[in-house]
Amino acid sequence: MVNYPTLMARQSRPRGPSWPVDDEWKRGVRLDMAKAGISPAEMARRIGCTPGALTVLWRTETRESRLVPGIHRELGRPAPSTVSSADEVLRRINARWSLLSPEQRVLVDDLVEQLAGNRRHRDKP
Repeated sequence: MVNYPTLMARQSRPRGPSWPVDDEWKRGVRLDMAKAGISPAEMARRIGCTPGALTVLWRTETRESRLVPGIHRELGRPAPSTVSSADEVLRRINARWSLLSPEQRVLVDDLVEQLAGNRRHRDKP
């Protein structure tokens, strides 16, 4: 008999940044898995996640995942780029902007200005 709590305890959640995924990437990965004879359950086992985590990855609305590096490793694909495109960064900011308080939005604006070298001093007229 399988001891499910023990089995689940051995699986760890992937750590690190989330990587962008789009429908084209998902189709390519599924095709590469089929060519290599790797089932979703086997891929999940290899990368240390549950099969359900891969099911979530395949959903149309899923746009980022921490599973990407492990999948690339198992399929012999080159490691994903660590640099996000400007469009991807803006998409991620826009997706979360409505969740920020007015004070947090000011802080984000200040950070962008500081990083761009154009820091404005809000306490000065």
